[in-house]
Amino acid sequence: MKILKIGSDLDGVILLWLFFIKKNTREVLAKLKAEGHTIKIVTARGNFLTLFQAKLMLKIYGLGYLEVVGVGKNGQKYSELEGFDIFIDNKVSHLLAIDGRVKNLYIFSKKSKNDFCNLETWWKVYWEVEWIAQEEEQ
Repeated sequence: MKILKIGSDLDGVILLWLFFIKKNTREVLAKLKAEGHTIKIVTARGNFLTLFQAKLMLKIYGLGYLEVVGVGKNGQKYSELEGFDIFIDNKVSHLLAIDGRVKNLYIFSKKSKNDFCNLETWWKVYWEVEWIAQEEEQ
């Protein structure tokens, strides 16, 4: 199975879903990491305080191993995603700005938007990564 690079702008979503809605967030991300996949959070948070807050919260909840990069509100996320296989965001505008630069783009939402395939649970993210890894290997 090919090892994939997975990008996400879900720092707030990870924290929200981790303890209040979906308790398998930590389990799925740890499983992906253990399988050797690269996971990187690329967020529009840019100033020191909001970026520090995101990193601190991830560390408190046992996800401190995740790399977090802040590009700012007007930053180009795609510059941090060079060579990545997957990018997941909860905002269509961010996906549109990256379209064509990352092969597989997904919206983390309960329904598909602007023809982006939706992934609404962390297990769906995991199985999509597994499927793409198998396809890429062939």
